[in-house]
Amino acid sequence: MFVRWPRLLNPTQLAQIIRQQKNSFTALKIFNEAKAKYLNCRHNGVVFATIINILGSSGRFDEMKQVIEQMKDDSCECKDDAVFAGIVKTYAKAGLLDDAVSLFRSLPQFNCVAWTSSFNTLLEIMVKESRLEAFYRPFKENSRGWEVKSRMGSLNLLMDALCHIKRSDLALEAIRCHSFVVLNALEDFSERLRRRYSSK
Repeated sequence: MFVRWPRLLNPTQLAQIIRQQKNSFTALKIFNEAKAKYLNCRHNGVVFATIINILGSSGRFDEMKQVIEQMKDDSCECKDDAVFAGIVKTYAKAGLLDDAVSLFRSLPQFNCVAWTSSFNTLLEIMVKESRLEAFYRPFKENSRGWEVKSRMGSLNLLMDALCHIKRSDLALEAIRCHSFVVLNALEDFSERLRRRYSSK
């Protein structure tokens, strides 16, 4: 393996070098060697996303999980749509739905401030795979948090699917959870209006 390392290395260059490799083993070796060669090298979200995608595409899930753990330990700031939603799709494509759910539930441990893309991606996959009851608990747990936004589309998809499998009890509970969110948002909006006009 010959790599023409630049005198100074930035994350964009490293991601490009990794993408140019013909096999995932070499790509992973370069990913790991970069930190040893450059003392100030710190992998960012783009670099992590690049190597995770390569490892996942080649079916090297053990190594992929190790890199995901490293990303968590490094507290690397990652965009949900660029990293985690892609990992969820990779797991689902390989039939590893339990790993996809486990990853989503571990997102609070990562430096990722919004989980909307991975949430919606996981929901769509669970609907397609008829695994709604397994997804319902993560939905309920995240229906009140600020990390998942734009829930109406997700709620409609979930309710339709739950009713289709004759789980109207869960659909009704999902509506109750969402109603709580709406009421809280309305109360917050009313309070902001009150403060705004009382200060004039």
